[in-house]
Amino acid sequence: MSHVADDLERLVPRDLTEPPLRINSVRASTWGSSLLKRALKKLGVPARDATVVIAMGSRGPAVLTIMLYAIPGAAADQLADEFRSAIARWPGSAWESRTIAGRRVTWASGDEFTVAFWARDGLVIHVAGRPEDIERAAPRLP
Repeated sequence: MSHVADDLERLVPRDLTEPPLRINSVRASTWGSSLLKRALKKLGVPARDATVVIAMGSRGPAVLTIMLYAIPGAAADQLADEFRSAIARWPGSAWESRTIAGRRVTWASGDEFTVAFWARDGLVIHVAGRPEDIERAAPRLP
């Protein structure tokens, strides 16, 4: 597993799942997501300058996936707008706004899992799993 951003990896509590989350990090240029690369291009950030943290834990339907996208110099509102099309959701689902743990979260419910994300300056937090697991994890994430 790659660990190019230990400081960002430490933002994700490993004990959110049982067994604990497995966490690694890569440069966005290595990640290979065309949606992410398109978003970075629109934001004017080279993929080599952005980092992706990937965390997965638990088993079966309780699997929780957390991704952090560190994008230096990008404002939270720009990131929130751009990542609405960069984060995959179930076909037929729609983004909606919710408040979880006092923050505005963009949320899409699907048949198999729910996807949520929020943005801060320079950082997008993306969580996928069961709704109750997302709501439990969100207050402990940046």
